[in-house]
Amino acid sequence: MKSRKMNVVLVVLLALVVVMASTVSFGAPREKVVKIITSTGSLAKALPDQIKAFNELHKGKYRIDAEAESMNSLLPKLMTQFITRVPTYDIIPVDGKWSRRLEKYLEPLDPFLKKDRLNANEIFGEKALAGRRNEKKRLTSLPVSSSAFILFYRTDLLKEAGITKLPQTLPEYLEAARKLTKRSANGEVEVYGMGGFRAMGTADAAPALAYFLQARGARVLNSQKNDASPDLKKSVTLEVLEFMNTLVKEGLCPNPLSWDQYSDRQAFSQGKLAMSVIYSPIASVMEDPKQSKVAGKVGYAILRCDRAGSQEPAAYSSGWGLGIDKNSPNKEAAWEFIKFITATEKVQKDMAMSGKNDPAMLKVLKDPEYAAKVRSVGPIREIMTSYGMDMPQDVEQGTEIEMIIHEELQLMWSGRKAPKQVADALYNRIHKIMTGK
Repeated sequence: MKSRKMNVVLVVLLALVVVMASTVSFGAPREKVVKIITSTGSLAKALPDQIKAFNELHKGKYRIDAEAESMNSLLPKLMTQFITRVPTYDIIPVDGKWSRRLEKYLEPLDPFLKKDRLNANEIFGEKALAGRRNEKKRLTSLPVSSSAFILFYRTDLLKEAGITKLPQTLPEYLEAARKLTKRSANGEVEVYGMGGFRAMGTADAAPALAYFLQARGARVLNSQKNDASPDLKKSVTLEVLEFMNTLVKEGLCPNPLSWDQYSDRQAFSQGKLAMSVIYSPIASVMEDPKQSKVAGKVGYAILRCDRAGSQEPAAYSSGWGLGIDKNSPNKEAAWEFIKFITATEKVQKDMAMSGKNDPAMLKVLKDPEYAAKVRSVGPIREIMTSYGMDMPQDVEQGTEIEMIIHEELQLMWSGRKAPKQVADALYNRIHKIMTGK
């Protein structure tokens, strides 16, 4: 009997020790560790200071741990996480062209926004969010940066050529390229009138085609993104292909077969291109006299053209967003960090003014201090609020579509196919991989 009573006393004492250890000896509950992974690049460079500030603000409650992965291996790594349902990373980076592929693995953010009384359309602009909504119109990521491919042009060279307004139609772009192209006495091109066309890398040709297609309200995919666009069978696409081919044949742009987007950026900064379509963050390079010979001589605008397609005109654009893995056990903490990074004006402005991250918040894009620092901000603000953006290959077959466009444009620019043959092949091949027919 004594032994039984002793055992009961020991059990009670042990229970008391456990309770005291959890409430007194060890103090408050341990911090929740929230993991984020991003692509190496501007965002990865901008985050450390902000993560430090967030961790200090939420010390004892949340802690953010960050990793960065190369762009080429980031998406496969994320897909492995989603397929295995092991949420190694709570916060997921969403490139514009991944939105549709990733949306089914991400937690809808609308309930978090509603709880915190945040209006995403007012914060970021309705057009900026369109590609981040799923089929049920629910947001699966919020933009953390804004960027788009826009028209860079030499203001001094346009003035010299007597071009008083930017081109608005394909014939006007062609005529401007002819006027702006400069050749030496022996016929060697010193300044090309137009850049932006390239097919050296397998992912280079798709955006090169998209620039003018989208400006005309046409796409390679239909509006539902489940089939090839009927625009590929119409004159709107043929005219773009003929325009691109003429530029190459007349030597008004560099040879696309040996040209990529990095060649384009370098050539423009060295004064070798009069106009080109370039990723907007590169404006900071163009305006830096240490890196550019054309600083102070560059204008920035939305690439506009005569509308002829069946969809709304849009800039070829992406920008990074942040979402939450739907299997994450730390959704509330993950949301607090996403809100901190994307929707806190001071944070967005700090990252922007440091030159490490183009802001997504409209308040910062409209901030006079930032606008004075970044001359390309006007077109970006307009794209996010009214003009629109699109990444037509944001489907599971996106890589295959890019390869098809690459192969067909290479055939055209090497003289082995006529523009009409390329237009037909684009429709037939993309239709087949999208529908299986």
